Amino acid sequence: MVLITETWLSSYITDSILDPRGEFNIVRKDRQNCRGGGVCAIVRKCLSIIPLCILDMYQELEVVGFDLINVTPSVRVFVIY
Repeated sequence: MVLITETWLSSYITDSILDPRGEFNIVRKDRQNCRGGGVCAIVRKCLSIIPLCILDMYQELEVVGFDLINVTPSVRVFVIY
């Protein structure tokens, strides 16, 4: 599992560019309308995750989250910048 802040990713950089072999789940939030910023979680597919929906009222925040469900106890992870 890799958790990244300040990714500088944009819609021009697809998930398949980050993971050409399809071995990872990728959860990301790119910064809109300017350079820099953004957050991303890259999790190997052997770990089952459920991405979280972040409410619209928090759209301005650079945050992603997911539940890691095949571990005991389950774990909720956030990446915030």
